[in-house]
Amino acid sequence: MVCSSTHQTAQPVDLDGARQAVAAQYQALCMDERKPSPHPRLRGLRSQLYGGHGQVVPYFKNVDAFSLTELSDFCNTFLNTPLTADTPVNRIEDRLVNENKVKEYLDSVWFSIPVGERKNERFLGKDATQQIKLIKKSVLILCRYILAKQAAQHEQNQHGLSPDVLARQRQKGLDLLQQAQAELAGQTVDTVMDELAKAVLQALLDDLTRQFQGCSSGEPYYAPLLKANAFELDSDYLPDLMPDYDGEYSLVPRLQQYIRMLLTQPTADLSWQDAYHQAVRVYNLGIARQIAGLDDAVKRVGKRDTVLQYGLQYAAADTENYRSDVELAANYGKIIGKERMEHYFSVADTARSHFKKTQNFPLYKDLLQSCLKHIDEEAEPRRQSVQRELDQFRSQIQEEDLSWLDPIQAWLDHGNLTIVEDYLHRCAHKSPREMKLILNYQGDFGLKTFTQFLEQYRPNSICATRIKNYL
Repeated sequence: MVCSSTHQTAQPVDLDGARQAVAAQYQALCMDERKPSPHPRLRGLRSQLYGGHGQVVPYFKNVDAFSLTELSDFCNTFLNTPLTADTPVNRIEDRLVNENKVKEYLDSVWFSIPVGERKNERFLGKDATQQIKLIKKSVLILCRYILAKQAAQHEQNQHGLSPDVLARQRQKGLDLLQQAQAELAGQTVDTVMDELAKAVLQALLDDLTRQFQGCSSGEPYYAPLLKANAFELDSDYLPDLMPDYDGEYSLVPRLQQYIRMLLTQPTADLSWQDAYHQAVRVYNLGIARQIAGLDDAVKRVGKRDTVLQYGLQYAAADTENYRSDVELAANYGKIIGKERMEHYFSVADTARSHFKKTQNFPLYKDLLQSCLKHIDEEAEPRRQSVQRELDQFRSQIQEEDLSWLDPIQAWLDHGNLTIVEDYLHRCAHKSPREMKLILNYQGDFGLKTFTQFLEQYRPNSICATRIKNYL
C-alpha cells in the first residue's frame, strides 16, 4: 500500500491527466482482448486478463472505485520495491517493474487454462513478449495515477481550514441568514408574482440555512437539476437561460419550470454515478462533464471521443431533418413568407453553435422540436379558419351523401392547408358535380396511392418514417 509520510516531495499534480491515461489504457486492454488469434489458449489468457471479468481490466475500467491501498497492492505485485508516497514521479519507469514477476504472473494464468495434452507448454515467443510489455505499461500507468491522487489529496488537506475557523464562519453565515429571513417575513405581497418570488426566496434561505448547519450535501443549489437531464447550468452551476424560438429570454416561464423541477424532483434519489451514465447514454456530454465535476467518485467513460462523434452525427441528422420539416411546413402553408422560414433556420443555426460548445445534443433536438411545435401553434388559427370555411361549404350543399368531401377533410387533418385552400377555392367557382369528378380523381386517388406507397415501402426506411409523421 502507499504509506503516509511526513515529508512530501514537491511534484506536479495532474490527476486529470493520470485519469485520462488510465482510461486510454483501458481501451488498449479491451482492444487486445478482442484481437483475433488461432490459438485458443492465447485467447483464453487475454479473456482472463482483459475480458469483462478479467483480473487486470477492472482496475482500469473503474479506477476511482478502488482505494489507493487496493491499487497499490495490485501494482506492488510486479514492482522491485513497494510504491510509497515519497516515490518520485520520475522513478515511474520500466526498471521499476520486475519483469520476472510479470512472467510468473502470466505463467500462472497461462497454466490455469485447460488445453488438453499440451497443458505444460510454457508461454513463450512474441505473444509472451507482447503481453509482458502490455502488463508493464499498465502497471506504470496505475502507479502514476496513485501518486497523482495521493499528491492531490495531500494538497487538498494542506489548504483546508481549521475546525475553529470553519465554526466561526458558519455561525456568521447563520446569523446573516436569520436576519434575512426576518426581513423577508416582514415583507407584504400584493400580486401573485410577488408571492411566488417570496416563496422562492424563502426556499432558498431555508436551503442555505440547512447547508450552513451541515444538513445539506454542500452541492450547488441548482446542481440536482442536472439529474433531470433536461437543463443546462453554466460554469457556476446556475441556470443557463437560452433564448427561445423568437430570440426572447422567457425568464419567468423558464424559472417556473426550474422551480417545478426543484419541488417535484423525480430523480432526487438518483446517484451521481447513475446520472452521469444516463447523461452519456443520451449524448448529453456537457451535463455528464458537470456531474463528474461535482463528485470525484464518479467513474468516467473511457470512449469519450467516440461518444462525441456519435453525438455530432446525430446532431447533424437532426439538423437535416429539421430543415426538411420546416420546408415541408412552408409547403403545407403553415409558415407564411420566406422571411419567417429563414427565421426558423436561423434559430437552428444559433442553437447548433451553442450546443456544439456545450455538447448537450439531446437539448439541441428538444429546441428544434419546440420550434416545430411553435410552427403548428402559429398555424392553428389559420387551420381553424380553413376548417370553418370547409364546414360552411359543407352546410350549403343540399345532399345527404357528402363523402366526396372526405379527401379535403383528410388533407386538412394531415395539416396541408395549401391544398385544402386550393380545393375550397375551386369549390367556390365550380358546381358540386364538377368537384365530385375532380375529387374522385385527384383527392381520393391521391390519398389512396400515397398511403399504399407508405405501406409497401420498407418499414425501416427513414424517408417513409418521416413522411408518415406528417400523415
